[in-house]
Amino acid sequence: MEWIQELLDKSQQMLFLWDIKDIQNFLPELIVGFEKLDYEAAKIENDYDLYRIERYEHWKKKKKAWEINRTEKEIEIESKKDALKEFGDRLLWKKVAQHYKLNIDQLSQRKIDLQVENKNMREAGL
Repeated sequence: MEWIQELLDKSQQMLFLWDIKDIQNFLPELIVGFEKLDYEAAKIENDYDLYRIERYEHWKKKKKAWEINRTEKEIEIESKKDALKEFGDRLLWKKVAQHYKLNIDQLSQRKIDLQVENKNMREAGL
């Protein structure tokens, strides 16, 4: 998902290089990206939990059938390892969504700061 990194990079550049109008035009795109990513992250987190339960049940059935000899803790660890192998990289999306939220907050504050600065300059007659 290349768009994820592109939006983050663009939002970080805006903090230093862009004016109010550019920020104002870009914020809706960033917010939509955040909402999409946040939804996907929540969905993946749910899928991860379901898969982990599925793998736990799988290992418990094997233990019950005497195919393996593992403790309860070992079964829990094995089911978590299986789930992390399947979903590990996508679980990071939640963290990336937090970065989006932070950038939205920072850009919103930057926009306010620029507006105040422009107002002060107008009042000073510059």
